[in-house]
Amino acid sequence: MRTYQYCIYIFTLLVMTLYSCNKEWLEVKADAQQAVPTTNKDFQALLDQSVRMNNFLISLGEVAADGHYVDESAWNSADAIAKNAYTWSHDLPYRDVVSWLGIYNRIFNNNIVLDGMTKRIDPVSEDDKFVLGQALFNRSVAFWSVAQHYCNPFNNNTASSELGIPLRLNIDLAEQSKRSTVMQTYGQILSDLKTSATYLPKDTPYPTRPDKAAAFAMLARTYLSMSIYDSAYVYSNRSLELENDLIDFTELSESQPNFGLFPKEVLFHDVLYTGEVSGFLTRNYLVDSTFYDSYDENDLRKIILFSKNNNLVTFKGNYNDNADELFAGLAVDEMYLVRAECLVRLGKIDEGLNDLNYLLKKRYKKSVDGTSLFEDYTAVGETEALQYVLQERRKELILRGLRWSDLRRLNSDERFDVTIDRIVDDELITLLPGSKRYTFPIPDDVIEQSGMTQNMMFLPPTKVRVINIEK
Repeated sequence: MRTYQYCIYIFTLLVMTLYSCNKEWLEVKADAQQAVPTTNKDFQALLDQSVRMNNFLISLGEVAADGHYVDESAWNSADAIAKNAYTWSHDLPYRDVVSWLGIYNRIFNNNIVLDGMTKRIDPVSEDDKFVLGQALFNRSVAFWSVAQHYCNPFNNNTASSELGIPLRLNIDLAEQSKRSTVMQTYGQILSDLKTSATYLPKDTPYPTRPDKAAAFAMLARTYLSMSIYDSAYVYSNRSLELENDLIDFTELSESQPNFGLFPKEVLFHDVLYTGEVSGFLTRNYLVDSTFYDSYDENDLRKIILFSKNNNLVTFKGNYNDNADELFAGLAVDEMYLVRAECLVRLGKIDEGLNDLNYLLKKRYKKSVDGTSLFEDYTAVGETEALQYVLQERRKELILRGLRWSDLRRLNSDERFDVTIDRIVDDELITLLPGSKRYTFPIPDDVIEQSGMTQNMMFLPPTKVRVINIEK
């Protein structure tokens, strides 16, 4: 009961923090201090609240990304939040405060742990380090998720002047929420992760708790999103040195709806908060036929990741045992793909393709003699090799909460930029590479209550009337 009451207390404090601070609420905080945890056991109990600490990664980018569509029925019944994300617009009242509060509640919970630990006068034990490492790691993951949606893609030339996200680093209700710069945002994420990597152990009993391999993997993911490929290589390599076991898809049941809880590739378990957009991502996420057809007939991912019924293709390959909660954590397959891409970009094309080929041999059918039916990729240059790596990255990591981040970084390179089209109510809506709509508006309520600067005010996307569209 105490744990449940404490979680409610934390969420209440967060709501008050993000909106405003007045005397009455500060008094509530003082009255509630009796429930604040003080021991490692208390802190670990809070960190093990998976509904708070392994959840609420923002899913709007997956709604906005390419490779899928929704039918008329799903569109008509959708929440305004989902419709805005799907059409990259701000046409409808944007009151998506739940996912914003959810992710900042996660941040706040970790700040509670960090604040309590800094007030301890006991020597730093291994248990202390583990608690500190978990809290820093969890906070960085949450900050990264917010950054992929609410600040511009990282560009070293502009990052010091562009607006980043609110970096809530303490539990002080009187502190005014304000936006950092993009450079400060990523600097905080990297600092938290690097410190956590020094504290975390090599192994943990549950993948809901991070270890060193997970911290290195998150560093690799972060540097990749910043297009800093030498550092992304270093940390993907360090992660794979600790954990590199892949699932052999030939050992899976083709009829299995998902991979069960905690498949062996998982380094850290985390899920997307689908909430108001669940009808676009779980029940009605219809896979584009062109994308589906890009999988080879010998590629077991075509069977294990998807279901096909009456020419409608839906996704089932979730690294989670709950079809309504999409896995967006860290896994070994992602690290092979990160390292492959970075090796190619660093001029080590053959080494990069070796990583890619090794991964894909675990995904393809085998001949009667037990050898993989996958034919190795070979390339004559960087561009061709990157095309192979990036197309397989998209196919392997579908609905993992990564595609939007990839689109944002790749759009700066005309070799790999993407134009996304939607047809909604007989209208063609287009998202061009480098569009300002790759940065979401901060929820209106948050802006109104906090006074923070909004991202560009979203105008309706360019629309072109399409004649005689078949329903």
